This record gives sequence, structure tokens and C-alpha cells, in this order.
Amino acid sequence: MDREQLYYVLFEQQKDFKKKEDFVPRELTSEVLSRLHLKLPIIITGLRRVGKSTLLKILTEELNLSDKECFYINFNDERLISFTPSDFQKILDFLNEQDYKENCYLFIDEIQEVSKWEKWIDRIKEKYSIIITGSNSKLLSKEISTVLTGRSVNVSLYPFSFKEVLASKNIKLNEIKLDLKLQAQVRKEFLSFLNKGGIPKPVIDDDEKLLVELYENII
Repeated sequence: MDREQLYYVLFEQQKDFKKKEDFVPRELTSEVLSRLHLKLPIIITGLRRVGKSTLLKILTEELNLSDKECFYINFNDERLISFTPSDFQKILDFLNEQDYKENCYLFIDEIQEVSKWEKWIDRIKEKYSIIITGSNSKLLSKEISTVLTGRSVNVSLYPFSFKEVLASKNIKLNEIKLDLKLQAQVRKEFLSFLNKGGIPKPVIDDDEKLLVELYENII
């Protein structure tokens, strides 16, 4: 892949990743943070659209990382379709040329879209703090265990729990025993949760059509 083209995409992805947004807190955040001391690549797997990319942004905020303390790349970007294993070194060149800090965090999204990624990760894992996401459709946990046996930490991200659904609706349960209206609202949300599940975007946007399309694509 042309170096200039790759650098352009990397610059654009950094800008998009660092845009300020409001996020629904995810319960998996604390588990991922608790694994960082192991100094091993952390691989987050899950269904499509369960919020893996958003979790990376949440982790950036929780760790209070500056621009040069974290780097993000999304391999699901169609502009990277010509990316080959030989281009991995160009990413490291980019980090050096742009004065990223030593042992900065590498947030690598949808790693399954490129081949030979495990060789690269194994080579650089001692130098950088690495958090990777991959979709279950192409990168199952057992496959990760095969390519990085004993050299990574695997965690799974699931759709919203009911607690996370309530958080997305800004429903607080502190006064639920005293508030009959709130109780009715919680029951209504629970019935919806049982019927539709907790895929984040359809829940937040209350878009049943999007949910149907997503399940059809997964199946």
C-alpha cells in the first residue's frame, strides 16, 4: 500500500476516533482495565455492532490518554483494502515520525480483516500496550488461542445487559421503590429487552428496522 495513502487514512482515523461523544458505560470496561497489568495484548471479541469500537473510546477516556499516548487503526476501513502484511512496518514508522510516546497504547479495530496480523502483534507486544477487537464471525476465541497461545488475554463483549439498557435510557433506580411511574417504565423497558435484546444502536435509536437488518446480516 502506498505510504502517503496509508498516512492520510491514519491521520483521518485519529481525528474520527478522538471526537468527543457521550457513551453508555459498559460493564466490561473494569475487567479490561484490570487486565492491563499483565502486559499482554488484550483481544476483545464479540458480535457485529455490540460496541467494540466504542469500548476502545471509553478505555481511552478512562485511562485519560493524550493524543500521543494512544493510536487507533480500524482495518474495516475500505480505504485499507489494499493493506498487506508488509505494510505493518509503515504503521510503526508513522508512530515514530509523529512522535508517539514509547509504550503508547495501540487500539486495533477489526484485526481479522488483515492477514498475518498475529505475527506482527507477537513481534511488537513487548514494546506497546495493545488492545485489539475482532468480530466473532471471522475470529473466534479458539482461533485466537491457536495463533497467540499464552501470549494474549481474551475477553468477550456482549450486547447491552439490562442495566446498560437502563443507563442508555437515563433511567436511574435509586428511587424505584417510591416511584410507581418509574416502576412501570422499567417493566416496559424489560419487556422490550426480552423481545429485542440489547444490541446498542437499535436500543439507543429505538430502531426496530435496524435490528432486523442486523440480525439478518449476522445469520
